Amino acid sequence: MSIVNSRLVPAEAPPSVFVSSVMSAELRDTRKAVFDRLTKSGFVPWLFEFTPASEESAEDAYLQKVNQCDVFVWITNGVTTEPVAAEVREALRARKDVLAFRLAQSSPDILTQELFKGVQKRHKTMDVHDERDLEEALEAALRDLSIRKLRAAP
Repeated sequence: MSIVNSRLVPAEAPPSVFVSSVMSAELRDTRKAVFDRLTKSGFVPWLFEFTPASEESAEDAYLQKVNQCDVFVWITNGVTTEPVAAEVREALRARKDVLAFRLAQSSPDILTQELFKGVQKRHKTMDVHDERDLEEALEAALRDLSIRKLRAAP
């Protein structure tokens, strides 16, 4: 910690959480709720729609942020677009801590099924019923992840 104006301030930046999902009207409120919950819990969320214009291409920007994040969260309602698939693949390639949540839905598309199986090979996933379940499950998963990281530290 550093002393600034006779006050101690953390020497480390808060952990960043990249949130990946399709950006559809159906998930707009869910993404906003996740953003708010992460912010209130002391994390720095990264969601595409909450970022300003940039000189970078959209693909460069989001793949760079996948590589920089501390935790990668994938939320799917059964639909996956190519940009979301690229984010999930990059998170797996970069060996990020992945928290994957599947919202209740009737039948996931083929891409979602394949990606979810790939994620499940290395990470425990969770099915959630609604936005409230998702928020609670995400908070519990992040708390557990933090505890495991602390206990693994030398």
